[in-house]
Amino acid sequence: MIQINWNDPKAHFPGRILALDTSTAAMSIAILEQGQLIQETHIHADRTHSLHLMPMIQELIKSVGMKLSDLSAIAVGVGPGSYTGVRIGVTAAKTLAWTLKVPIIGVSSLEAMALGAAASETSVPKEEPHWIVPLMDARRAQAYTGLYSLNGEQWECLAIDGIRLVERWLAQLAQSVQVERQVKLQTSPVRISFVGEMASFLEILQPFVLLDSSLTQIKDVEISALYIGLLGSLRLAAGKQDDVHQIIPNYTQLTEAEANLLAKSH
Repeated sequence: MIQINWNDPKAHFPGRILALDTSTAAMSIAILEQGQLIQETHIHADRTHSLHLMPMIQELIKSVGMKLSDLSAIAVGVGPGSYTGVRIGVTAAKTLAWTLKVPIIGVSSLEAMALGAAASETSVPKEEPHWIVPLMDARRAQAYTGLYSLNGEQWECLAIDGIRLVERWLAQLAQSVQVERQVKLQTSPVRISFVGEMASFLEILQPFVLLDSSLTQIKDVEISALYIGLLGSLRLAAGKQDDVHQIIPNYTQLTEAEANLLAKSH
């Protein structure tokens, strides 16, 4: 669990951070200083990340009058998502961090997507629990997904990132909500937002929506490097960083039980 202090410079890493994410067809790059966005650029570059990433970084840095040597840290989305895309982004981030001899921090791409959705939500009172379920299509009725909660200023991961069978995952979420409501927990959500590129999930989400339409929101959201940078900045300020030689993409896979279930259905 981390405290989200959006506007408190003291809570953030005291330097300029280059943040990037290449886990989807969209590619996002940002520069932040003490938790404040300096500049961000975002393009769709499906299967061409390797061609565009470094030129985009160089152009972004030049556009704000900086040099690579002005950077103090690198934050990178480590997936899950596109195998090739994530690998390109992580490799570029490691190369820059090693060359510049600055700290590097890996951030969940799904968590950044979820935080971006939570930050842009205006219909949920800030003091009320809001669950966010990021979804990326992993094909064969599966999704890269997790569960995050924003409750006041507290940001928490309730279910770690993984590749899950969507129908089974929705049943688990419905059961979790029912249990929390029955025991009247203060953490019971007033809203569950399903976020991501939602077109491929609309049909399978309908039964969940029909259970309680006032609870459920479906929202198209793309990953923004701003939120990779914000999460990275908060964690760097708390003394966390990754080993530049050890940081790797998150190529998450199905649990054994889910893999067996999928095999039986084919």
